[in-house]
Amino acid sequence: MLIQFGVPQGSVLGPLLFIMYINDLPLAVRACSVELYADDTLIFFAGKSVSEIESRLSSDLDRLISWNGSNLLTVNVSKTKIMLIGTHQRLNAVNSFSVTTDNTSLERVDTFKYLGVIMYETLSWKEHVSSMGKKDLF
Repeated sequence: MLIQFGVPQGSVLGPLLFIMYINDLPLAVRACSVELYADDTLIFFAGKSVSEIESRLSSDLDRLISWNGSNLLTVNVSKTKIMLIGTHQRLNAVNSFSVTTDNTSLERVDTFKYLGVIMYETLSWKEHVSSMGKKDLF
């Protein structure tokens, strides 16, 4: 198969060109905030109700997937996760939390690793500190 566009993986210019290519991706969203680091994209929204958060995240995620398609990129929905952050009391009061995109309901997690830091749904450092204590740092 002949590759008609792109740069070789591992090239010096690859990361810089990719960042320039996706520079306007945050403009595709309306309600959420976007954080980009290399090829990782994090979108988040703070709202007063779970239904508002679900709605805004779903809408903006659909916009991001559309932007990606227009720019010949894809989103790996199987690697895309959602997490609701709050106090134990507020999280226990939530009956359901579901974000759907591309006719797929995303997996809800209570922890995820982002840029080497383990985030927990109550913003506790216990999971991260525990994992760091198990590593051989030397």
